[in-house]
Amino acid sequence: MSDTLTAERIMEVSDSALTKVLEVRNSQDDGEDPTTLALFIEVTGVSGVDYVYDLAFVPVDELPDDSHRWSLDGEASTSLQMAVGGESRTKLAGATLDLPNNPIQGGLVIRNPNR
Repeated sequence: MSDTLTAERIMEVSDSALTKVLEVRNSQDDGEDPTTLALFIEVTGVSGVDYVYDLAFVPVDELPDDSHRWSLDGEASTSLQMAVGGESRTKLAGATLDLPNNPIQGGLVIRNPNR
């Protein structure tokens, strides 16, 4: 794992998605300390023409060695550590983590220009 956070963001996070992600993170054990957990995003496959993703909170010290890390900085309660698996880096470049357009649909979506 790289111990260095970089300024280079692989993907963006909308404000509404950030609010949702922080709510979920803060409900985790040790989640209120923004330095202990990272939102790890990885491309796990393909379905049709779209990528399939896995998102999980992973302790920072357990991230894969090839992961790319960065921080969305705000006040302590709004800071979020992010990480992308090494093989997923180019597949997620320029993507945005967001909430679905349909408010009835739950969860998060990744709006990705890459196919």
